[in-house]
Amino acid sequence: HRAQMPLLKAEQDWRASGRTRLLAADLYSYANDAPLAECDALSALFGDQHAALEWVRGLSAQLIQALRSEPLGDVPFRTHCSDSYSTLQLMSSGRATLSLTTHAPRSNSAAPETVMLVDRESIELVLAGKARGLMHKFDEHLEGRFETKEQDWQVGDTIALTPDNARHLLTIEQPVLMLHLTRAALVPGATRKYRLADGQLMQSANGDKQTSRNQLALAVLGAMQCQKAVPVLKRLSEDTSNEADLRWEAVRQNLAINPAKGFAMIDRLAEQADDPLARPASSLKAQLISAHPQLADLLPEAA
Repeated sequence: HRAQMPLLKAEQDWRASGRTRLLAADLYSYANDAPLAECDALSALFGDQHAALEWVRGLSAQLIQALRSEPLGDVPFRTHCSDSYSTLQLMSSGRATLSLTTHAPRSNSAAPETVMLVDRESIELVLAGKARGLMHKFDEHLEGRFETKEQDWQVGDTIALTPDNARHLLTIEQPVLMLHLTRAALVPGATRKYRLADGQLMQSANGDKQTSRNQLALAVLGAMQCQKAVPVLKRLSEDTSNEADLRWEAVRQNLAINPAKGFAMIDRLAEQADDPLARPASSLKAQLISAHPQLADLLPEAA
């Protein structure tokens, strides 16, 4: 308790400072869908690298001084660390978060094979360091779905990210420190993972917590081989008002519990041209018949 007191006081003093209080108020507005340009203190911070670095140094100086007096104290901010990346959450409000991120030096990293698109918007301001990497922009009209460009980033540069683009840092000549502002969607869409070579969708995870809970519940029913759940799964999969991810999970679990009825469900979905699941259902149907030709014999019986 004694070791923690100087760090807690350093945090409280920093949060009570004039600039930090203005930024916290702006972050609240930004979290409630105010445009960044209308959040004066926040937009000014991302428009002035020197002011942003001075603000960050104010916090680090207070924390370092507290740690020198009590080395066993714990920095009172949410943190995440890995071998080459770390983040410290400075403040959050609703769907918005303001953080510091650091990237350790590395050279000639292998070009990524996949890219992840998340339903949120963010802006990064480079406070220190230098890096080279790639920017990927999703365009469903392109043959490979992605337009990829090489990019250099240095002090003062900003990186704006949307649900349809992403960046990869490949070569970091000097440790990179970034101020990172993010805002999630009100009802987050799916997080999508694509293969860069051909734009193939590799994985999709729903960003809505309730939908994810429902998907987990369906997975439990499937693992239990609950035959009574088959009619419920059928209704869920056919109701187009449900999230596509939830409907597809119902299809998967129905197939696992009752292959005949599950395969018949896939066949029906594949025939509905205006259904978002028609294409994946058609693809899965072809794959299953190719791997298990006997499934085709189940269609008349299951229907």
